[in-house]
Amino acid sequence: MALWDRIKESASTMQTQLVAKKNDLKSGAFRDASMAMCALVAAAACFTLDLPPHEFDL
Repeated sequence: MALWDRIKESASTMQTQLVAKKNDLKSGAFRDASMAMCALVAAAACFTLDLPPHEFDL
């Protein structure tokens, strides 16, 4: 029975960690970081293609 108890405890710990990670990904900080990365990619594309930023509207 000790093995089963350890498995249940491990599953419970993993569930707690999964919920915490899900909440991190749903936060505004993750959204803001994602938008910033998109802006950086767009800016890099403008620079690479040698386009003025206003001609590369997303």
